[in-house]
Amino acid sequence: MNYELSIIVPGIRTSAWKALYDSTVASTTRSFEMIFVGPQGLPDELKGLSNIRYIKDMGHPTRCMQIGLINSKGKYIIWGSDDCMFLPSTIDKTFDVYNSLSTSKRGVAAKYYEGNTPMDEVIHLDPAYYTIGYHHPIKSPYLRDDFIFFAPGLMSRDYLTSLGGWDCRFQGLAMSCLDLSIRVQLDDAKFVLTEFAISKCSWCCDGLAGDHAPVHDCQVQNDHPLYVKIYNSPDCVNRISIPLDNWKGEEDVWSRRFR
Repeated sequence: MNYELSIIVPGIRTSAWKALYDSTVASTTRSFEMIFVGPQGLPDELKGLSNIRYIKDMGHPTRCMQIGLINSKGKYIIWGSDDCMFLPSTIDKTFDVYNSLSTSKRGVAAKYYEGNTPMDEVIHLDPAYYTIGYHHPIKSPYLRDDFIFFAPGLMSRDYLTSLGGWDCRFQGLAMSCLDLSIRVQLDDAKFVLTEFAISKCSWCCDGLAGDHAPVHDCQVQNDHPLYVKIYNSPDCVNRISIPLDNWKGEEDVWSRRFR
């Protein structure tokens, strides 16, 4: 079947997958497939659904995302997280924003809610929060402070693959999505931020708590140092497209999680 939309979800929290799927049904009227990629199989309640696919991979989250992209069939791509739920009708509203852009090179970055207090929601609705200049650790002398970044986002599959998708040297999604958003803007694409939040992250974990330790460690030990190395060089402004098969150079079994 041909789908208008592929939603890629790298994840390990299988108990949340059914609720994420249900939230997607409430968020869009478009035909979609949902591709889960990770080390564990589908929960029973999702087995048998024709628009659900599962790909087993024990690599890191960005590698899983890239594998999902390569195996996707939809004309458009949105990516999600299994600690977040899509809000009602917001995927369709994000398409409305996307369709208002009159160029083939385009993308939409979507706001999201994260945290447990009203002030957290205020912060995440502030458009400044989604700019590089707001966060000192990701500022670069070679990038404009008003560059915005993806958390969730929407792009055409053709354009995303032409850019090479995600750079799988970044193991965690935070920095790999940031890197992708920079390359989109360096390509002079039309790139905008929604005025509304598309999803809400109900899971919140600090530091090394729970199953978050490998993500924390890769951010601190690998991803941020790699980002600084790339974007503190003047050559970064010429870095737009990367090889789509870059995931093949990464560990088949992510040693940070599976020791």
